[in-house]
Amino acid sequence: LIANRLSMSDIDAAGGVRALIDPSIATLDSPALLPDIGVAVERIVRAIRNNERIALLVDKDCDGTSAGAALWHALVDGAGASGRNVTIHASHRLREGYGVSQGLVTRLLEDEQRPTLCITADNGSTDEPRIAELRRNGIELICTDHHEMALDGPPKSAIACINPQRDDNRFPDRSVAGCHVAWLLAAAVRRERINAGESRESDCNMVDLMQYTALGTVADCVDLGRSRNNRAIVRAGLRRINSPFARPCWSALRTLIGATRITSQTLSWDASPRLNAAGRMDWATPGIHWLMAVEEQDANHWMQEIDSANKKRKEVQNELAQIVDAYLEGEPSACRDAIVVDLGTEGHIGVSGILAARLVEKYGCPAAVLSEKPGERGIRVGSLRSPTDIHLREALHAVEAKAPGLLRKAGGHRAACGIELASTGVTEFRRLLQAEARAGRGRVQCAPPVATDGSLGCIPTLSVLDEVLDVEPFGMGFPNPMWEDLFTATRAKRLSQGKHLALEGIVNRGQVSAVWFNAPADAEVLLAQPRLIAYTLQRDTYRGEQLKLHIRSIAK
Repeated sequence: LIANRLSMSDIDAAGGVRALIDPSIATLDSPALLPDIGVAVERIVRAIRNNERIALLVDKDCDGTSAGAALWHALVDGAGASGRNVTIHASHRLREGYGVSQGLVTRLLEDEQRPTLCITADNGSTDEPRIAELRRNGIELICTDHHEMALDGPPKSAIACINPQRDDNRFPDRSVAGCHVAWLLAAAVRRERINAGESRESDCNMVDLMQYTALGTVADCVDLGRSRNNRAIVRAGLRRINSPFARPCWSALRTLIGATRITSQTLSWDASPRLNAAGRMDWATPGIHWLMAVEEQDANHWMQEIDSANKKRKEVQNELAQIVDAYLEGEPSACRDAIVVDLGTEGHIGVSGILAARLVEKYGCPAAVLSEKPGERGIRVGSLRSPTDIHLREALHAVEAKAPGLLRKAGGHRAACGIELASTGVTEFRRLLQAEARAGRGRVQCAPPVATDGSLGCIPTLSVLDEVLDVEPFGMGFPNPMWEDLFTATRAKRLSQGKHLALEGIVNRGQVSAVWFNAPADAEVLLAQPRLIAYTLQRDTYRGEQLKLHIRSIAK
């Protein structure tokens, strides 16, 4: 598994296999190497000493909300800030937009308990106009982020911009998530307070807060292969999540999904969609409450809230996916080089990113899904996703350079970005994005083949799965293992109005259970004879604990 995912140069650079696959948290890169860290620490410590009100301005997704939870606990439990003085704010995706939006700024300025200091988490690097407005009104701001910078650099009105993407950055790892950057700042503030004799070592365990940063890191699809920092954060967080010291949110998740062990896949497939759904469909607040619940009863309540939001998100997503598929089937040329779909008033900006990711997986090229911005007729807000061979933020920089003013707003990183533009500019944006994708790739690769780790070489069992999980986390840069072996079905049953297929069969001379989601109509006929399948191993706890193969594709 390791050899299939990493090169010898990757391993040598890290100091060996174990140092890269299971790095110690003692090897994390120092926060002192981040730009503006000293200025930020001094300002936050001064705010705590003066009992100032501090507002944490977090992005509404997993990365942002987990960063907010970690920051709050570190400042209050570890650095001595008053819990009443530290508040968490996330902008409303539909009403206010992304980041330090105008709507969020207006809310802060109208608050009777207006903060004097704001700290962003996972946003802010491209929000200079709103940051300047806050400063004109007596509110200073520290930006913590990991997204690409604006073309003119860090926001000038921020008193500090802690972002490893800055040109003057000395932090070695540019692939860390936004929650990691926020965690590093919190650790530096806590250490300063301890050194000053104003906090105690026992007041807050920063390793405990890796329960949050593990989730945000996995959910934000940052590099989990070559990044020693990301792997250390996630592995340490998962150990804590599966320990007796786990926070109540994880018990609530286990109860909901019937899991006995939380893995990186659980974070990616079960926790992340539900937490993200809260911010996609409405306020992100229920997800924050779920993360920070101190009682089991509260954690279970908020778990149900975000699970309901996720069900609603699925309904909206499925309806719009049918519209997108119908459009692309009628316009084959729209799938060349890059895909730009404008759903207009039919769209929903809360699911645009998911739809774009689905198109990337299906067609293997960059994809953008646009919807009308709520309350602003003729303005489109879009989410973009990209395969690994196209740097999306660089492509948008090139678009901005060729057509100044076309994009009203643009931000993000290599694999995911957000934009805002007038509906009249969609055709020009499509043309320019397709040209950049063509130039960046050289040729189009649609519908990339499924990559596997070859034959499992033995009968699939739970003990084999446990051995595989010894080298998690899996994710971007270190993909979840997929195998290919001959499978012969001995029983097949259609589920969910015929969409899915439950199977019993033979693999490597062993009897196994399998499921094929969205199986083609002829799947039963094909699998009646030995066929080469690509599959993953999953732990099923629906009726006791058993192994289940998830079939991904079949060789016809």
